[in-house]
Amino acid sequence: MTKAVLDKWRLALLWLGLIWFCFLLPFQVELLPTALGLMLFGLGWILRFDWKNSFIAAFENPFFVVPALLFAYTGIGLLYSSNLSEAERVWVVKIPMVAWPLALAMLDAKFQFNKKVVLNAFIWGTALSCLLLLTLASYRYLQGNTDAFFYHELMLWPMLPGHYLGMYLSFAAALSSHFAILKWIEGRQKTALLYLLPILLFIVMLALAAIRIQWLVFGILQWMVAKHHLPQMPQIKKLLWIGGIITLLILSSSPEFRRRLIETGDEIRVLVWNDLEGKQTNARFFLWKNSYAVIQKNFVFGTGTGDGNDALQKELQSEDAYFWNGERSYSITEKNYNYHSEYLQEFASHGILGFLLFLFLLFGPFFLF
Repeated sequence: MTKAVLDKWRLALLWLGLIWFCFLLPFQVELLPTALGLMLFGLGWILRFDWKNSFIAAFENPFFVVPALLFAYTGIGLLYSSNLSEAERVWVVKIPMVAWPLALAMLDAKFQFNKKVVLNAFIWGTALSCLLLLTLASYRYLQGNTDAFFYHELMLWPMLPGHYLGMYLSFAAALSSHFAILKWIEGRQKTALLYLLPILLFIVMLALAAIRIQWLVFGILQWMVAKHHLPQMPQIKKLLWIGGIITLLILSSSPEFRRRLIETGDEIRVLVWNDLEGKQTNARFFLWKNSYAVIQKNFVFGTGTGDGNDALQKELQSEDAYFWNGERSYSITEKNYNYHSEYLQEFASHGILGFLLFLFLLFGPFFLF
């Protein structure tokens, strides 16, 4: 096989793997595994002639070096872990954290990366995921399941937790708004209006799923998009107000949204005024409070990979908090909680060095670029 033919197949596999991964990320079903995109991309990555220069380029790229260091440091955490089975599971799950940066850092100039294509694959994949979920919910509702449209009953993808899909919805909505405004500025009004369909779909899904933090994330991201385009399109201020009103109307029409608002009020009354004893519904306050004790005891090296949750459970034994699940009160120690914060999870498990490496992954690009 000649180098030209090999390059043709290699670039095709790179694009297919990337599009596959981004389009199916909001599904994650066994029949069409998202990881296959990583495998296809990896195959395209392997089919190359110039390995030496590619590796040199990768190890000069901080966005590969830092994930690699964190992955290696997670592996070192296995050496002083008392929960080896969980530690091994965590380490295996983190393989994509270093695999994707390595693959992307070794891309050569022949691969013309088009972020608009990739991001649009994510947007329309998310839209299709929502349509399928709403169709399934409609069928189940007609079969007599009156809760089919709400939260766990709605988020049916077995390998994709509802909170993760909610996060995808918020970011897909922001990207849709971004592309809609770009197309409008370019004079392509029909294409711009096309993006309103997924935005409305994502808002409806967020209203039905009632994942509270995503309401805040949705609003912040939409504001950021509007602020970015404001100099080129001053009328965005008016559109932002109209969009906000429409969003609130859709959200407030959801019974699950109203129920979650009541729960939020109950949680505030418990934490601030110590009212409604036994009725709080959010354990995060107690998880985060006790996580600081774990971090203080393991500040430098952490508890070890896989040990973080066990250490948290020990701290929670002294808590007498009870929560309301809609049917009965239960103790915080009845469930095996994690930290409900990846920042705290990483700090507790791998200490200050792991925490700083993790922060760089999230915020390094904003400072370096």
